[in-house]
Amino acid sequence: MSQLLPRPKPNSSIRTTEGAAPSPATPAAQLPSYVGIARPPIFQRNRLERLRPHYSDPTLNKFARQVFSDDSAVSAYFFPRLASDVQNYAVIAPQAKTAAWVPLEVALAAAGAAQSAALVQPHERELVHLAAFVYPCGLFHCARVAVIEGYKRMPLDGDWVRILRGLFLEDALRTLRTWHASKADTLSAVLGLDGEGDVNEEQVARLASVVHLAHLKTNAIWAPPQATDSSAKECP
Repeated sequence: MSQLLPRPKPNSSIRTTEGAAPSPATPAAQLPSYVGIARPPIFQRNRLERLRPHYSDPTLNKFARQVFSDDSAVSAYFFPRLASDVQNYAVIAPQAKTAAWVPLEVALAAAGAAQSAALVQPHERELVHLAAFVYPCGLFHCARVAVIEGYKRMPLDGDWVRILRGLFLEDALRTLRTWHASKADTLSAVLGLDGEGDVNEEQVARLASVVHLAHLKTNAIWAPPQATDSSAKECP
């Protein structure tokens, strides 16, 4: 696991569109120059810092910065998903086989949809926006590794993706807990991770449902293709 996922290195309102719809596919030939594996992580990190959600709560901004101090997290959010690699792409992207999705754009759209959901109370909007933004980090990372390493089958069940998500976020959650323990426990529970304190179960169930629903299309797009031959390489 340590080879797959390197460990992370230890004032304004949300800047996003209310009620954003899931990000549409982009023709692969028109993908922006900052996506893919050719750009260095520092370039992508600077762009992500400009584009990522910024919050009035400074502890949430610090959490996001710590999560994306990890090169693997940054690269995962900039590695495009081609429609030709997606099961049932004709249903999800009927316009063309050459369509693609940029993870960062998809995560931002889902976060915008989550924070504007009717079930979310005003004081919860920043927390649920952040939760939806980082929720797919494990999924994006494993899909990127699969393409680069040539895996044909990937164990992307809920437990596996949750483990990867936990590895990416555990240090940032631990730091957040030193600033605001109840907020860290709530965020951890909403993301399906283990917390250390008591949480409002009704609130967690409500916000977790909002985050999950916001990422239904994300999960469909990043679902791994079925292996086509018996020599398919397994994701470790």
